[in-house]
Amino acid sequence: MWSRNALTERLNLKWPILQAPMGSITTPALAAAVSNAGGLGALGMWGFSPEDAERRIAGFRQQSGGGLNVNYPLWPEPKMIAEAIEAMRKHLQPHYDAQGLGPVPQPRASAGEVSSEHLAMLLRAKPQVVSFHFGLPPWKVTDAIKRAGIFMICSATTVAEARILEDRGVDAVIAQGTEAGGHRGTFAGVDMIQQAGLSAVREASDASTVVTDMITGRPARLFRNKLTDDLVASALEAVSFPAQMSLIAPLGAAGDRAVTAFFAGQSAALAKDGNAASLVVSLGQETTRRLRAFHD
Repeated sequence: MWSRNALTERLNLKWPILQAPMGSITTPALAAAVSNAGGLGALGMWGFSPEDAERRIAGFRQQSGGGLNVNYPLWPEPKMIAEAIEAMRKHLQPHYDAQGLGPVPQPRASAGEVSSEHLAMLLRAKPQVVSFHFGLPPWKVTDAIKRAGIFMICSATTVAEARILEDRGVDAVIAQGTEAGGHRGTFAGVDMIQQAGLSAVREASDASTVVTDMITGRPARLFRNKLTDDLVASALEAVSFPAQMSLIAPLGAAGDRAVTAFFAGQSAALAKDGNAASLVVSLGQETTRRLRAFHD
């Protein structure tokens, strides 16, 4: 059967379907629903302390005996350029005024890393999978993870990046094409025009998304709305990732969709309403039906 391969056998999956970690947005309940349906649930550890990260893993295991992917996005300490910050704050102030949010705050951010405390937590909790975005942590971290028998994966946006990951000993590569929603997983100075697509689409079915660094400070695909169009047209320099996000997030919290950042893939028009478990099952069953049609 198409769904049985080296990856599904190694991770004991019914379907080769991996839920995106989505930073701090995911919950143990969501990850458990995906794993219980036969896919691989995931928890993003963006911004969580080691203690909170361990509690999230424990929360998942209370709801599922399936596999879990624990994800860490990595980035250096952002360079805060005063001129860029003030220009961005001035440009965003009318949006804040329209939502009654007061002055635009000063941006805040820190480096994304796997600290020694987080590594110790991973070696105790031993999730089935640890994944990374924007490259890999230092050798001492990846070596410890591999010695613990934890499956390790990382995203790549070009063949060159995939080869770098292979040389670093990852067990599998997440091939991210231009169509993918959210942040580009680039880590090797890749020009975005070099990123390949992953599907043979004859014509675009959805022109409502855009790739821009103006929402978070790194290129990401999002739905177009008043906010994205305004920032793209401004020609301003984005504040360094992820500090730019701290300027944008309060607008989304106000509840106005026109100024909320919605990450989405290029095929967003094909999305259907439903819960995570039913989505995993329908993806698996529909793929089976489609593949059978080629043999009939």
